[in-house]
Amino acid sequence: METDLHTYRYRVSLRLRHPTEPLTYFADALGLAPDFQHVVGESRRSRNGEPLPGQYKESYWCHALDVPESQDVEAFLLTTVERLDAHSILLSQLITSGGSAELFIGFFLESFNSGFSLSPELLRKCVALGIALDFDVYGHEPVPEPAA
Repeated sequence: METDLHTYRYRVSLRLRHPTEPLTYFADALGLAPDFQHVVGESRRSRNGEPLPGQYKESYWCHALDVPESQDVEAFLLTTVERLDAHSILLSQLITSGGSAELFIGFFLESFNSGFSLSPELLRKCVALGIALDFDVYGHEPVPEPAA
């Protein structure tokens, strides 16, 4: 996604975790196939399937959402949270049983300075659903030092 000023791009994933329960049922419940998932207690594997030492300490489920190029990050998050509201009972069960839900936002700067606001409406809806917003900001190339 790029704004009119081309100051940033972003990607968003829905991430779910639970310390004791598998999360495989979320694919059918949400109608979203996971891009990556594992179940607590299973042997660990790398992204390409190679065995790793140990077992997973929690279940994990992740789906990368399709981000429209024409929508700014706050508007997309609001739309996404409104869609997830249809699954509020399922999300509540996940959270009250010890799990967590988050929207992971990768925010990529295309210029030296960029920003956005998160509306009280969006934040209220996230709180009501128990969904955290987790941002990773990836900076633009540093501004060159002026010549002395």
